[in-house]
Amino acid sequence: MTSLRSSSAALPLALVLALALVLTFALGPQAVAGGGGLDDFKEIGDGIERILRAREAASSGGGSGAGQTRRSRTKTTTSSTDDHIRQALGDLGLTSGCEFRCPGGLKYSARPNHTPEANGCGTGPMRVPETLVDFTPCCNEHDVCYHTCGSSKAACDNEFTACMDSLCHSSGLSESDVGICHAQGRIFGLAVAYGGCTPYLDSQGDACLCHNPEDAYKGDL
Repeated sequence: MTSLRSSSAALPLALVLALALVLTFALGPQAVAGGGGLDDFKEIGDGIERILRAREAASSGGGSGAGQTRRSRTKTTTSSTDDHIRQALGDLGLTSGCEFRCPGGLKYSARPNHTPEANGCGTGPMRVPETLVDFTPCCNEHDVCYHTCGSSKAACDNEFTACMDSLCHSSGLSESDVGICHAQGRIFGLAVAYGGCTPYLDSQGDACLCHNPEDAYKGDL
């Protein structure tokens, strides 16, 4: 597996990886394992790479000031990573909006005896690549959040990114590696934000029970 440790020169590859992760979450493991969806995956992936290469070429004329600190360059790189990914996703028509609703005007409440599930940072084709810091605790919290009825996907995703940021800060890594750690966290945060709608809706469907509005007040659940 290609390492993301190799400074800003590796970021275009990291961006492609991030967007591939988005599509992996969006299409599901069946598309990754095989079948017709894999052709779509490759076609969109090629489109992503073209978008990113064009954006990189357009911005290559800019440079860093001589007095710019390593930390400010790291922040700029991370912000640029976020911007490039969001722009590329927008060009592909992907958004981060996702909301669980019951059909036909039904309301939802927590399913009795439901136990939230967590599987770390995924398994098989859904597993994220190796990172400088073990993000498993954050992945578990994110899974539990998705599996909690009524939770906001955006809030779960924001907490996930904040958790990874916190681990990077407390990891004892060098300053440069902390910057890379943050960039990796942003990549996976954006991957679930833009590609995690189906897992979120599936988890909410497991955690919630849809019912007529009046049933909640009759104690029928």
